[in-house]
Amino acid sequence: MLHTKKFKKALEIYKKLLKISTNNQKTSIYNGIGNVFRMLAETSKDSMKYNKKALSYYKKAINSNAKYKGLYFSNASYIYGKLKMWDDAIKTSKKAIYLLKKEEKEGIKHGNQIKILELENSLYKEYKKKTQ
Repeated sequence: MLHTKKFKKALEIYKKLLKISTNNQKTSIYNGIGNVFRMLAETSKDSMKYNKKALSYYKKAINSNAKYKGLYFSNASYIYGKLKMWDDAIKTSKKAIYLLKKEEKEGIKHGNQIKILELENSLYKEYKKKTQ
């Protein structure tokens, strides 16, 4: 319960920031709100509800005019996987891998994120086969 209160306080702060931020800043704030909902999903019995909310904010970040969107696609693919939406998880993780590789060529470091996504993509394909 304590975690839930802290997460909800974080959401209040992010929503206040949205009101005073520029369009460029809103992209990061959308991603942050998505992260808070993802954390709520991981600590709540109502994980489906919070994962769907997280996804809606990751989509807002993806649909923004941000130059670098690889991370947002990565976050969305993770949530699609949690929601067992395998086709979307596969498609979105492929897009994330493509964008992250492109961003790395431009000097943005993503550490092991690309390797992790490649493994997740393989897992999503296996889960899809098993559930069909």
